[in-house]
This record gives sequence, C-alpha cells and structure tokens, in this order.
Amino acid sequence: MLLPVVLTVPARALNVSFEGQSPAIIIEGSDTLIFYAGDPVLVATENADWYDFRTGNSLQSNASTYYGADGQSVRLSTPYSNDTIGVYHLFNYSLHRPVVDSLTVALTCDATILTIPDVPQNHLPAFNYYSLDGAERQFFIPLHIEMQNLTFASTAWIDTTETTDEFLTAGTYYLQPQLREEARILLDFDSIATQLGLNEEQVFYTIEDMPVAFDFKPQAIVTARGEEEENEPQRPITETQYTASGPLSVEFRANPTPAAQYFRWVIYKGSTLIANRSDENQRYTFTEPATYRAVCYATNPYCLRDSVQLDNIVITASKLMVPNVFTPDGNGQNDEFRVLYKSLATFKCDVYNRWGKLVYSWTDPAEGWNGNIGGRPAAEGAYFYVIRAVGTDGIQYKLSGDINLLRKHSK
Repeated sequence: MLLPVVLTVPARALNVSFEGQSPAIIIEGSDTLIFYAGDPVLVATENADWYDFRTGNSLQSNASTYYGADGQSVRLSTPYSNDTIGVYHLFNYSLHRPVVDSLTVALTCDATILTIPDVPQNHLPAFNYYSLDGAERQFFIPLHIEMQNLTFASTAWIDTTETTDEFLTAGTYYLQPQLREEARILLDFDSIATQLGLNEEQVFYTIEDMPVAFDFKPQAIVTARGEEEENEPQRPITETQYTASGPLSVEFRANPTPAAQYFRWVIYKGSTLIANRSDENQRYTFTEPATYRAVCYATNPYCLRDSVQLDNIVITASKLMVPNVFTPDGNGQNDEFRVLYKSLATFKCDVYNRWGKLVYSWTDPAEGWNGNIGGRPAAEGAYFYVIRAVGTDGIQYKLSGDINLLRKHSK
C-alpha cells in the first residue's frame, strides 16, 4: 500500500520528510519500507539521534538530516534519550530494478499456467530487512497480472480483462483458463518505479497457441408469439420452472467459446428421451402438456465440460374462456373482443349480427375484434359468436354464445 510522503509519529509529533524526493512508502504490518530513486535522505523537523537498527551502532548524533545507504534500517530517537521515534528500512530502488526476460505459458483445461523461471536473464529482487520484532523478513515487488479473456453477458461472450495481484518471485502462477483466441498477458511488476518517476517496466506476452479450454452457457430462448399474458415474448428462459402455453417453440443455444467443438442436446419428456441431436443450436416445439428437461453436453479433444441442464419447462393443459362483453371506447381497457386461452393448436372465431350476417372472423387466438365493421364502428348491442378450437392436448372446443358490444356516451 502506498502512503503519503510525510510520516507523522505521535510520540513527539516528530515529522520525517524526504529531501528533494518523493519516495514510495510501503507499510508491511508494523514495518515501514522506503524506496528512493537514488540515495536516501531523511530530514527530521528537529535534531535526532540515528542508529543502525540491526546492530544498534550509532550512525549520527543530534542531527536533523541523515544521508542513508541502500539496505539500511535506521532507528530514530530523541537526543540522549534512546527512546525510539521510528524505524525506517531504506532502499535505493535504482539498484534493484526487476527484469523478466524469460517466462513460459502453458494452456490447460483448468488454468493458464504462467511460469517465471529462476534463470540468469531474469532479475527478481527481494528486499531483506529485520522487522521490529527482530525477525528477518523479505519484501517482494508487487506483481500485477492482466489477461485478456471472455465473460458471458446475457446472450453472448464479450472481451474482458482478468486481473491477478501477486508478488514477483520465481515460480508458477495459475490464472483463469484462456477462453479467448490471441489472448495477451500483461505483467506490470514495477509499480514502485512508476511512483518514483522511473521508466515503468511492463512485459507483454501474446499467447499465439489456440486455447484448449472452453466454456459454454446453454440457453433456451422462446419464440415470440404475441403480447398477451398467455403468449410468451422472445426472451431467454431464466426461471427455475418455466410454465408456458403450447405450442411453444424454443431455440436451444449452446453459447460456446471458440475451443468447443462437439455438442449433444438431449430432451426429455418426464423421464422419456424424445430428442437427441448433435448441432450446436437446436429448435424444438413443445405441444403436449408435460414437464420437459433439456441437457447440453460440450467437448473437444482435450476437455470435457459437465453437461448443463435446463430443467422444468412446463407446458400447460389447454384452456379457452370467452367474455360476454367488451367496450371499444378507446380507453385501453377491454377495447377488443378477445378470448383467454392456453395451449391451442387451432382456433377460429366467427361473429354474426342479429340477422345472422357474418361481420368478423379470425384464426389467431392472440388477436380479436375491435368492434368495427368495414372500417366503421359497429352498433351497440348483442352479437353472436361461434368458436371452434383444438388444444395441443387433443381437447376439442365448440363454443357459441352472445357477446355484448357497449360504448360510453358523452352527456
């Protein structure tokens, strides 16, 4: 964590600043590490005694300024009292710049494995010091890793950047599996140099190998059938149990990342297998009332992903109900003669006037009669309807009766 340039020690309100420099200050527990771009210089607001923290030897007495050296741990006290005001571990960072000239990346189904070997062309500095409790400690340079990848959003995979924060050491780093083609890894291991105003060191590694890992996000997307409550709009099925009116046409999408190659969709009606297909995307129309389940499998020569189930697609039994009045007055409520229905395979409604003349007819149960005849408002009163329909469950409907057309009258 990088802190402000001036440190205040409450014991005597003795401020320590840094002459002509803006160092990088990092707090590790109770330890304060100070990194300079050159030789360290500490300035106190009043005279102090300066000691080598590790040996206890005096470095300078009764002075407000101390010119330190790389790797020193300096303890401050008030003159002649030997009380500790603060301990600072000093480093000339320009002598310790990291270098990563050799690294390897291996692609697996479960991870992208980044390895920084301990070889001469790599310089991976560690900063040694003694903590306040007397223990010997090491501080490693922060390592920030960014990898281009893919994240699923709604109905598609989008480019994203995944980040990992570690410390720069020789060893192996396990990153998220690479899903994106031509991915790039960025290693930013010199945030300290950035704060000190030195040239920032970054390493870019482009992964030219095709990914072996893949992911997939199967979805069931219903086909739009109207805007009525009983007619599902086109949208992904996200509910745990999706109850709908049949016939229901559903597009099943595997939504894979590039490395997926083989797919299998199986659909069950209850426990009975009713479809087994190998295309990435499938379309299936559910008609009979039942509970259905779709399962998708995806593989390639290297990886097998667990199947994903789309459970509980419920097709309801058929239903047909007819109102006895409608009011085509333009107020947006009950303006059309429409039926309430579910799971109809066929439908036809004929409307007759009192003299038996056919005035309107339609075959889509999602539609209705707006109360006009030949483009003009029909007269108020009773009309006669005849409906013939068949449900997807085989039930036949033969309904007839009166429908009353009413309009509001202005006074």
